[in-house]
Amino acid sequence: MGKARILLLNAGGVVAYRCSRGQATPEARFGPERTGFCAYLESRSGESFALLVDVADEEFSLDRLPHVLGRGRLRLLARRREGHSRGSPLCAAIPAGRDSDGRRDDRFLFATISRPQFIEPWLREMNRAGTLLRGVYSVPQAIAELAAQHMPRPCLLATMGSAGLRQTLVAPDGLRFSRLTPGAGRGMDEIAAAAAAEAAELHRYLCGKRLASRDMPLRTLVLVHPSHIDAFRRNCRSGAELQFEFGDLPALAAARGLKTPLADSCADPLFAYLLARRAPPEQFARAGACREWRLHRARGLLDLAGGTVLVLSLLFGAIQLSWGLQSREATAELRRRNLPAESESPGADSASLALPAAKLRELAAAAEALERMAPGPEPLLLALSHALDEAPALELESLDWRMADDDMGRTAHAVLDVRAVARGSPRDTRQIVERLQGRLAALPRTEAAVIEAPWMIDSSRAVRSDDDSRGTNAFLLRVSRQP
Repeated sequence: MGKARILLLNAGGVVAYRCSRGQATPEARFGPERTGFCAYLESRSGESFALLVDVADEEFSLDRLPHVLGRGRLRLLARRREGHSRGSPLCAAIPAGRDSDGRRDDRFLFATISRPQFIEPWLREMNRAGTLLRGVYSVPQAIAELAAQHMPRPCLLATMGSAGLRQTLVAPDGLRFSRLTPGAGRGMDEIAAAAAAEAAELHRYLCGKRLASRDMPLRTLVLVHPSHIDAFRRNCRSGAELQFEFGDLPALAAARGLKTPLADSCADPLFAYLLARRAPPEQFARAGACREWRLHRARGLLDLAGGTVLVLSLLFGAIQLSWGLQSREATAELRRRNLPAESESPGADSASLALPAAKLRELAAAAEALERMAPGPEPLLLALSHALDEAPALELESLDWRMADDDMGRTAHAVLDVRAVARGSPRDTRQIVERLQGRLAALPRTEAAVIEAPWMIDSSRAVRSDDDSRGTNAFLLRVSRQP
């Protein structure tokens, strides 16, 4: 349990309890005139408080609601709360189980503080001081939390506090009724006698409300200090209506985790501790009274979420950095190990590779495709340009290039057809063309052949002795280059 502050309010004023690590320590006391109360709250600005009310002006009524969920349930509860509160703003709808037959309606106990004028001045002081109010609760809620784990059947719990003697009916599924008797007596025998009389009267009231059975005695557990048990045993005797049992209040408080020793039968520190340890989800104040507390808690949750995301981001970054460093070290280690092997076997063939046959065939096909790739006509054009620089008598008519395969159909190479005309006699033309052919054929991986020339005899062409025109000096030279 973390640190929490509980304000216990009764007719005598307010006692501020500081609850932390199993301790419930009274920190300050304020009378009905509320002197110093606002200053006390302002001195603890930023801390949250819960108001625990122990007054006699309480009303309890059990009602059934159809089993609905969502917004319909909230609207139905709001209407029923308005009907049971009788105009009081301090009303709580406490779940009380569900019917086992019929349409299985939900049961709710509507607890109302019928005299809010006694509590509202304290709430105004808290509002003026800007106090973070977690909620307004009643002592019967704390008593129900105390007894819920030990009630196999309805039980009447009798406890004492600074406000007086309180008797609370608790069923296995929660609180049913509670009554406070202020000023029950001065001595312990008077208080015990008053407790017996109040229990008998309350039993008749509960039977009339059908909250207790007339056929069997109502179990009544009296929680007091061991030094006071004898006084209660003398005055509280079991009968046909009530079956009295006596419990050790300090032992029960210690079993619940309270480390503050109880010197007498006053259970106020236990009530404050139980509320600080586990506050009920239902409380009496309206939603607007606890708005600042809800905003404060939302901001705290957002800060926690942001801090969690930051920590996770830093952790993720650290993990990624660690993995990156490990990968770098592993890569360096692999390079160091592979370097001797690469230097020792630079000529390793494909047979030494641990690759499947299908992968080797795929690589071989890719290599063959690369071998078939040859450069375009740029090398041939460059060589032709240099050769034509030394043959000024030639005039180009056309250039035609293409990619062709060799006789096996595997290696692609560039082929360039050069059609030109030479100025001069046929003899001079033949010399010029042969020099051009020889110059190109002398280049590496280059072949040059004359396809058409004036001195070549063609059956489709007539031979004339006087054919010395420009067209007779035209020729076609084919140049190719292997990749």
